[in-house]
Amino acid sequence: LVAVGIGTDDSEAFAPVGSAVLLIDARTGKLRSKLKFDVGIPFGLAVEPRDARVLVGLTSGEMFRLEPSSGALERVPPFAEGALLSHTFVAGPKALVFDSSGATLWVALNGEQARTSILEIDWKAHKVRRKIPLEGETETLTLSADEDLLLRGTRLGKWELWAASAE
Repeated sequence: LVAVGIGTDDSEAFAPVGSAVLLIDARTGKLRSKLKFDVGIPFGLAVEPRDARVLVGLTSGEMFRLEPSSGALERVPPFAEGALLSHTFVAGPKALVFDSSGATLWVALNGEQARTSILEIDWKAHKVRRKIPLEGETETLTLSADEDLLLRGTRLGKWELWAASAE
C-alpha cells in the first residue's frame, strides 16, 4: 500500500480545493481509494507499524487516522506539550515518522516566522516526550535504519542529525 497526499490551495480564500489522499496498491499500481479532505491539504503521511493505518497530517493542523481497508476516518485529538492531547498543530505537521514498533512518532512542525520544531511523541500514551525547537523550515524527516538518529532536511538545503530519543 502506498499513500499519497495531493491538493491545491486557493490562495485568495485560504481553502483547500481538491485535497485528497490516494491509496494505491503497491503490487498492481491500481488506485484502491481516494479520500477527500475539506479541512486542509494532506501535508504529512505515515503508516502506523502496528495496524497499518495511515496517519494523515493536514495543513489545518488536524490529524486523522485512515483505515485503508474500509476507508474509515478517525480524528486524532490534538497534542499539548507534555500532556494529553488538547490543541492543534498551528501550521500542520510537515513530516511524520514512526519507529518500527509504532511506539514513538516524530512530528516535524513548521510554524510562523520560520520557527519550527520536532516533537517526539509517545504514541501509546499520546503524550509529548520532548520538543526540539529549531531554526529554518523542515522539508524532510527520516529515521536511520538503526533508529538511533533523525535526519532533518531544511528548505534551505541544510541537513542536520538529531538523537532519535531523549531516553
